[in-house]
Amino acid sequence: MSKHCIVTLLCTAMSVCGATAEVVAAAPAPAPALGPEVQPYVAVSAPLLALRHVSVIDGTGAAPRADQTLVLQNGRIAAIGPASSTAVPAGAELHDYPGYTVLPGLVGMHDHFYYSASNALQRGDGKSSEPGFQVNEIAFTAPRLYLAGGVTTLRTTGSIEPYTDIKVHDRIEAGLMPGPEIDLTAPYMEGGPTPFAQMRELKGAEDARRFIGVLHGMGCRFALDDFGSGMGSFSNLKLLAVDFLKIDGSFMRNLARDSVNQAMVTAMIKLARTLNFKVIAEQVEDAASLDAARAIGVDFLQGYALGRPAPLAIAA
Repeated sequence: MSKHCIVTLLCTAMSVCGATAEVVAAAPAPAPALGPEVQPYVAVSAPLLALRHVSVIDGTGAAPRADQTLVLQNGRIAAIGPASSTAVPAGAELHDYPGYTVLPGLVGMHDHFYYSASNALQRGDGKSSEPGFQVNEIAFTAPRLYLAGGVTTLRTTGSIEPYTDIKVHDRIEAGLMPGPEIDLTAPYMEGGPTPFAQMRELKGAEDARRFIGVLHGMGCRFALDDFGSGMGSFSNLKLLAVDFLKIDGSFMRNLARDSVNQAMVTAMIKLARTLNFKVIAEQVEDAASLDAARAIGVDFLQGYALGRPAPLAIAA
């Protein structure tokens, strides 16, 4: 295949509800020096870099744009526009890539560092022996595989080895190992008995509060999943210092036409604002529900209305 692709390690300030390719961002602090395990993964490293005469797929769904100049400062987009008119700052390292295509890094919203395919082997007789189903953490391989697949930012969305995840996050941030930028989430928690050997079995709301407090102090963030599907979640919510409420998908179906769902979602958002939580809505499947969720005030959205799985079109 004669087409070329450069997957650049970029992290832009694009909104979940919309994105723009014409970005002028404040310069972040310089990245740490790259360690010996990271250097083989980096072909070009410069604090100020210009890629000229590239095609750009900007992540908005718009057609690829040909013959662009992309300016990167400390690893982030500083400017992007037509090669004929986009100024290149003095001192920038120049690279001309006609025939190549630049993509924004993919953002993984539900990614794990563990492998659970051995479930069938551990439950060959339909039962799980004590202490429960063992999940294998792949802390060395997973960050490298995500990066190889073009994922440059990810949320772990549940952890079975939180201390390992924290260490991986810190090593990547320090430039000591390759991997995406990681938004750490806390371990799974549920009431007992749980079939997972590495999952915390909560004994009540106070136990959950203490556990959240410890992991918060270590840099993890918490989301309360499927919120609204059980009314008991309301009674304990004020005791739990979570960061996100993830509204159960059943409330998002036909949101634009279902007045009861609208009232319920509005109430959840009002409660979240009072408690200083961000709100995530799942299963947003159509444009009408998408518009309704935005109008009501949902912070983050996921679902087919934002995009369906599809082959990646690479510009010539």
